[in-house]
Amino acid sequence: MEDFFNMIIDKLLANSYEIDGMRFITPKKAYPLLKEGLLLIDLRPLSESTFKQAKVERLLLLPYTDFPDRIADIPTDHPILIGDAVGIQTKNVYKELIKMGYRNVFALAGGFVDWERDGLPMEENVNQRLSGACVCQLKPRE
Repeated sequence: MEDFFNMIIDKLLANSYEIDGMRFITPKKAYPLLKEGLLLIDLRPLSESTFKQAKVERLLLLPYTDFPDRIADIPTDHPILIGDAVGIQTKNVYKELIKMGYRNVFALAGGFVDWERDGLPMEENVNQRLSGACVCQLKPRE
């Protein structure tokens, strides 16, 4: 398993870029690695993520507000990719994970807004659909 994780890390490093000490990878470059088994952590509030989720093999829904209480849910021994709607909360969680000793953390550049814009697979639960004028559609539908 260690060889598998090292291979994924090598591919992440080759396809990512660094800004202010954070490693970013675009959704299009991340998707093939997610198909290979990279863990994606969705930090969006459940009100957003239960309507639309990235359709990947390994997805952990962990709203950023639950992060401190659910740190044990995040594996320490392999690479992880974290993302939210556009990256605002990702930055905070990324920095906390690094402080806590996580070494192989990568951020989803542009978040799930860019994921969807790039046409990558999403699963929709129409019963959880939201409405609103902005991209994140923050209000429950009536």
